[in-house]
Amino acid sequence: YLILLFALALGMFLRFYHFRDWFFFEVDEEHYAFMTRMITVDRHFPLIGGPISGTKLYMAPWFLYFNAIWFWLSRNSVLFGGAVITTISLMTSYVLYLIGKKIFSKKVGALAALLYSSSFLMVLFDRHYWNITLAPFLSALIFLGLLYWRDGSRKWLIILSLVMGFALSTTFSLFAVFLFILIVILFGKKPVIKKDLFIFLGIIILCHLTLILFDLRHDWWLTKAFLEFLTIHPYSSVPILSRIIHTGGLMLMELGKSLAITTPLDVSNEI
Repeated sequence: YLILLFALALGMFLRFYHFRDWFFFEVDEEHYAFMTRMITVDRHFPLIGGPISGTKLYMAPWFLYFNAIWFWLSRNSVLFGGAVITTISLMTSYVLYLIGKKIFSKKVGALAALLYSSSFLMVLFDRHYWNITLAPFLSALIFLGLLYWRDGSRKWLIILSLVMGFALSTTFSLFAVFLFILIVILFGKKPVIKKDLFIFLGIIILCHLTLILFDLRHDWWLTKAFLEFLTIHPYSSVPILSRIIHTGGLMLMELGKSLAITTPLDVSNEI
């Protein structure tokens, strides 16, 4: 417990030391702040959220409404919204402690929390007001829910499904986590309980009903964009082997950066 408390205190200090001066905010971050401002200032309540990069598709709007709470409370202060997201991101350390404790032991969980909270890469990553900043926290919370679900708690299946529905409105890269959950439900518990699969997919669909409403009001714009994505894609000319090698190399590089940062020390490049 002392290691865990030290990890949380250290993580808080590293993330909030000179927070106003070192807070990171650029064009992508400004885009989401502008969309959130439509809710808090213009009183426009959107049925879609942020765009999915490289496509004409959009995510559900729940991340924007989540941001709108903090923007409204702070009179549209981006710095306050960033501080809220940074605080939530720090709680990833505690969730990792719970995961490590459940799988191995309390000491393993505490050491995992310490490594995460003091990671230079994660400290930089968390000093953000950005849609992907919450991805580690949401992923860890979902994995913890899967562990409890495997122990027989259907309540946690509902919780992780709701978290997954919200996560898909933050960044679509978390679609990989969605596929992981499907694999775990189908193959991680014998026999496969159809009711569990129905609950998970049903909640995910409910979380995306606003997209259907948007399509009904805009001449099936999203449906047409999805069909276009399936038929015409800019990456179709790139060999699949080249994409695998590039992605694998990127993964190894980022795993290395989680342990040590190499020169040149350029903050924008590291983020």
